[in-house]
Amino acid sequence: MMRLLRQVLSKALALGLLAGAAFLVFTLVVEPLAGRFTSAQERIAEQRALLGRLNTAASQEPATTTTGKPAPSGADGAVFLPGASDAIRVAELQSALSRIAEAEGVQLKSTRSLPPRERETVRMLGVEARLSASIEQVQKILYKLETQRPHLFIEALQITPLAAFVPSSASTNTALDVRIDVLGAAERPKG
Repeated sequence: MMRLLRQVLSKALALGLLAGAAFLVFTLVVEPLAGRFTSAQERIAEQRALLGRLNTAASQEPATTTTGKPAPSGADGAVFLPGASDAIRVAELQSALSRIAEAEGVQLKSTRSLPPRERETVRMLGVEARLSASIEQVQKILYKLETQRPHLFIEALQITPLAAFVPSSASTNTALDVRIDVLGAAERPKG
């Protein structure tokens, strides 16, 4: 009887150890691999969606010439700032900044033109703007600047919390003081 009891306990212990080992293998090997596989599938789906959006955006871009330079697409070009002179182009850039800021309910405190920069076949004209806005307004303004036509480029951005300079008893709706340098491309005159 004792011998039968020992055999049953021995088999039960062996089955328990086998079940524990199987659980350990599942927990340490199978479950993490399954999690990685699932997250990889999700990342692939996200990347495919992004690729689809980029392909759609690329198909809407103006065609390029065989030299890789953008082909002219009418008077506005969608690449270069419009205007006959640098002063007009900078004024157009300031106007675009003002429109974007006002659309978000933000008034520009000041703007000033930056010195032009020469880069290969383009002349980069810029504007420095100062404004006060909430983080949400800043995000929307930055997004609109990056998606603006003609293309605009944010060269410098400095954000300082206003709360550091305002007494704690004062209440203010705007939390950030923003200085932003925005550049736009102007085609170099031929010759």
